[in-house]
Amino acid sequence: MGKPTSPVDDFDVAVVGAGPAGTAAALALAHVGAKVALIGPPPPKAETARPETRTAALLTSSVDLLKRLNVWEALGPHAAPLKAIRIVDASRSLLRSPDIAFEAQELGLGAFGYNVANTVLNEALYARAQDAVAQVIPESVAAIAIGDRAAELSLSEGSTLTARLVAGADGRQSLCRDAAGIETTLSGPTLKFNTDTVVALGGAELTATLDAEPVPYWQAVPVKTGQVLKLGGVQGPGTRAYIAVRGGIDVPLYLGSRSTFTLGKFGGHAGRV
Repeated sequence: MGKPTSPVDDFDVAVVGAGPAGTAAALALAHVGAKVALIGPPPPKAETARPETRTAALLTSSVDLLKRLNVWEALGPHAAPLKAIRIVDASRSLLRSPDIAFEAQELGLGAFGYNVANTVLNEALYARAQDAVAQVIPESVAAIAIGDRAAELSLSEGSTLTARLVAGADGRQSLCRDAAGIETTLSGPTLKFNTDTVVALGGAELTATLDAEPVPYWQAVPVKTGQVLKLGGVQGPGTRAYIAVRGGIDVPLYLGSRSTFTLGKFGGHAGRV
């Protein structure tokens, strides 16, 4: 696959970050027919990486997804079944609750899920992406410019590409989040716009209306001056939702972020430092 060969390549979605979340998102988007670019340094090979002590606990819904994406066959031999879940009162209280154990066999299941080493998971996902994703680019993103109809991404080795949607899975100090977006957890804000713009919603699905009309997820939505975007609580799986705004959010950086911590009274809008 490699990097783009022309000065500008056009994609439906550019996924920034080649960790398990980004690569799984790229595979899922490609699975439903999107032309996807997966951008980010490749994960280390499991055989040559330093010993991995971190694992991912994949419950049945995650395993089902990996099966549909044709990844689970490579992971199965390295997965340890989670046959029981034990709840322990780790407090030092004088009156402690008794331990409680749930057995998968009580529900007629072979396992609640599986434990997989992170390096093995990353390698299997990335190997599948080489075949299933339109373009796998082992570089970093240097800059993101958001235009009226697409975003232009400048890569670390000098090439560029455009995408109608950018999905950020680039971890702490996210360039994608910095370029344009607001992260919310469990419930969202109410926003009144003082200029015409375009927004897009992603992540966990919240109730969302624009002037009382439902707003779709995963597509660009034009917004006029004076309109009100209202986001409510999460309606399904997941906790974090994202609001991308064309042109970004014009607030100063604080500790490398444009977020606002209202309880701590620092960062973000109105300069609460």
